[in-house]
Amino acid sequence: ISVGAVIMLLWSYMIALVPLDLGQRKRVGMFAAMLLGCGMVFLISSWMNAAALVGVQAQERDLALTLSTYQETFKDAHRCALLVGQLAPFLQAEASRFAGMSKAEREAGALTGSRAPGAVTATLDQVSGRLNSLLGSIDGALKEADKDAAQARAHLKAMRDQLSGVGEFDKRLSAFAEHAVAMDETIARLAQRSVAPSIRHTAGALGSGLVVPSPSAKDGALAGRQSAAMAAIEKAVTDIGERLAAAAAEIETCKPAEVPAFSVRSRADAVTVHAASFLPGWGVAVALDLMPAVIVLVLTIARAGTGDSQSPGAGEAAGSAPRKPRKPRRQKSAATAEVPPPEFEDWLERRPGDGRSFGNGAAE
Repeated sequence: ISVGAVIMLLWSYMIALVPLDLGQRKRVGMFAAMLLGCGMVFLISSWMNAAALVGVQAQERDLALTLSTYQETFKDAHRCALLVGQLAPFLQAEASRFAGMSKAEREAGALTGSRAPGAVTATLDQVSGRLNSLLGSIDGALKEADKDAAQARAHLKAMRDQLSGVGEFDKRLSAFAEHAVAMDETIARLAQRSVAPSIRHTAGALGSGLVVPSPSAKDGALAGRQSAAMAAIEKAVTDIGERLAAAAAEIETCKPAEVPAFSVRSRADAVTVHAASFLPGWGVAVALDLMPAVIVLVLTIARAGTGDSQSPGAGEAAGSAPRKPRKPRRQKSAATAEVPPPEFEDWLERRPGDGRSFGNGAAE
């Protein structure tokens, strides 16, 4: 109400005073005042009328951009969480290889020539168990990541439904905000699901952490073959650990972008931020309140050459505008001005002497 009253008061004064012929200096001052008023009206229209006309659409666009940011961040976080799965085939192959060597050593003595279980088979089983343990941790992390991803997809779907749904916008906005907060938590969990740091630390100590038993054979030749086999196993395990540590360190470099804290912009702020997307609606909102400026200019131009310095009906209201001087009336003759026609005829009837001679003399 106050804004409407102020704008009404401004344009009523502008329409009544600007078209008057007040002189060059006053006319410039009035136009400067009108320009200042137009700037203020522009700000009012931008923050209030534009917010009323396209405020909801601007907020929806802002939420759409927020939803797009969540989708991209979720994809990055899920991709980074799944990268550790690339180590699973390598670990599975190496674990199977060591388990196969242990079986071959037991059944046929493939490494030492002795089929009896001993230090070599114990070492091979120990390496295979450690690799399988790393493989199990990766599988568990991938399952948790898939569970978080399913929850994130459900939240994103709910956010899209609220954005494109029908009904009161404020209620849909509240529901959207709830799912956005849940998405923040889900993305944070996804970023913490990676077991790459754990694999890197474990792989670095994979070779040095082995408990290598002493050769169990009493025969010197067999004991020598067992020592050589275990040395080869230690070297292979160290090589596997270095390769795993390097791969895990590379995976750790993948970090999803941080999602900015979710906040709801007001309608006026949303219109200002996304003004380029709503230029027609914003232009209509501003034009509604600036249209009287065109009327002022039209009245000023129309009265510029007429000599009429007052708007219709403004003289009686204002009382201060100068009136156009009237032309002096034509002076009447002395006889006509002093004696009205009826009195002159009475005087003729009461005159002394002969009226006809007077009349003939006058006629002559």
